[in-house]
Amino acid sequence: MSSRIVGRVVVGVSGSPESLHALRHAVELAHQYDATLIAVNAQHPGERPSHVWQHTAALVIRDAFEEGMGGLPRDVECVLLAAPGDPGPALLGVADRANDMLVLGAAHGEGGAGFSADAEPRLPARRQFLPALWHRHVGPVLESGSADVAAYCLRRAVCSVLSVPPPPLAAPARAYTRLPR
Repeated sequence: MSSRIVGRVVVGVSGSPESLHALRHAVELAHQYDATLIAVNAQHPGERPSHVWQHTAALVIRDAFEEGMGGLPRDVECVLLAAPGDPGPALLGVADRANDMLVLGAAHGEGGAGFSADAEPRLPARRQFLPALWHRHVGPVLESGSADVAAYCLRRAVCSVLSVPPPPLAAPARAYTRLPR
């Protein structure tokens, strides 16, 4: 067992504004504590082959790092994980040590977990390059509600849990739709 205060920082990444904000905080914590950062994207594979949903998870995580931080941080050890199933159990399956810290992004008005409460799917920005291919072979990734994930994690976590408040402009941004150029 490690004697470090924080051995690993685990963060749920969905691509939502809340999870991007949580990702930035998780990177800061990992840097501050000289801890390993583990970015987790959880989704149900459904009927898709494993390589397809794992590739989707990798796109979501890498796109989140690109959008939220300009790329993977060079001064923090990062592990990117694709986890099958519901976000709550997946995150707790990774954050399973007493000296882990689980970082969750909170949605406005919720005690959330970085996973969008609305029914609209969150897709990486890279889908814009091949939208027909994306929807036919990968499809949208629907997410569990923030409050459900947070409640699940807070009830069952064996480690510290940090719920990061949403960025100030996250709620107004939801009222608008980005149009293609």
